[in-house]
Amino acid sequence: MYDIVFPLLKTAASSGSGSGAAVAGLLAIFYVAYFAMIGLFGLFYCVWILVALVFFAIWLWMLVDCLRRDDFEGENDKLLWAIVIVFAGILGAAIYFFLVKRKKDPQAPPPEAKAAVPPVPPPPSPAEGARKKK
Repeated sequence: MYDIVFPLLKTAASSGSGSGAAVAGLLAIFYVAYFAMIGLFGLFYCVWILVALVFFAIWLWMLVDCLRRDDFEGENDKLLWAIVIVFAGILGAAIYFFLVKRKKDPQAPPPEAKAAVPPVPPPPSPAEGARKKK
């Protein structure tokens, strides 16, 4: 690209006619637009690479979880889930996450359940117990 644009710009700019300056201006606009698009596409490529890395990390996390897990119900469940994760890719990893990992991993009770238990009153002191007997 550099080999084409720069000689054309030099030739067009060095000619004394008005059309040469117009061609030089158009080539300069094309040059700026071309490299601006490459920069924009470069940004899109970086975003896609980051998304692909995140998907790969999730896929690998689910595959490792499947291979380390020992609480499957059937004898071949671990093998079947590993095959699903490997061959279905991120879709298989998402299905595994929602059908196996979320259901079998222990979760903390919700905060509402903790607040719903009434507090236990403290035991009466010996002085209060003596007053009640009188």
